[in-house]
Amino acid sequence: MDDDNQDEDDFGADGADLGGPDASLQDSAPGQIRALARGLAVLEALNRQPGATVTEIAGATGLARTTAYRVLETLAAAGFAQRADDERYHLLAGVHRLADGFEDETWIAAKARPATAVLAKDLAWPLLLATPHGSVMKAHRLSDGAPEALWPRLSLTGSAAGLAYLAVIAPETRAALLSLVDADPAALAPVLAETLARGAAKVERESDIGLAVPVRLGAAVIASLGVTIPRAALADPATTDAPSIDRVIALLAHAAAEVAGALRDNLHAAEIAPALIKDEA
Repeated sequence: MDDDNQDEDDFGADGADLGGPDASLQDSAPGQIRALARGLAVLEALNRQPGATVTEIAGATGLARTTAYRVLETLAAAGFAQRADDERYHLLAGVHRLADGFEDETWIAAKARPATAVLAKDLAWPLLLATPHGSVMKAHRLSDGAPEALWPRLSLTGSAAGLAYLAVIAPETRAALLSLVDADPAALAPVLAETLARGAAKVERESDIGLAVPVRLGAAVIASLGVTIPRAALADPATTDAPSIDRVIALLAHAAAEVAGALRDNLHAAEIAPALIKDEA
């Protein structure tokens, strides 16, 4: 049998699974693989509705329940999802591998840099946008004159950008990522709670302070916007023109909203981060 026509073996040969409202998943055009289309549809549905049951995924995709179940179990066997004790399915960090070849520079150059241009100029400190890439955050320069090699890869648990992202993503995704980097969730919990309370992550080092806020597009967290401030610039805010940390966080939050607005108004979600984006609630 031709590999491109093995859908009946994959999802039932009796035709019972071929019903449902989404005809695009039931009838494949020449050269297309229906099983792959179904798998991608289930991945997307589970990304939009984390912790979904088989019935919920079937309803969201138009697939028969038995088909949805087999696709979900296939994703679980491949390391992209897991079934919890309550029979709900959750995506695992393995889905990040699907976007490893995706380059962020196009939308960052077109939308993020213009949206943060004023802030990058006014702060005069290195401004970055960090996007999630598996077990690390990939940093992108937003400030003119910042070194080319500035923070190419940031730690999920040791950088402000990573903590800002971890603090607001779904608990199941966070747990999977922490497992991936061999981090202790209990030890990190107070830091993430403080990050949520502050509205920004803060990492203090000997010579500088890193601050970052999440960038949200609808229900998804697509990046972190951060800045590194030399300690000397904040040594005596009462007698200098340097803004306070609270003021910097407010500026970052405003700029993050501007970035999200530019993306929402001008780009389709699939052009930004296919493995992460969800529609707005």
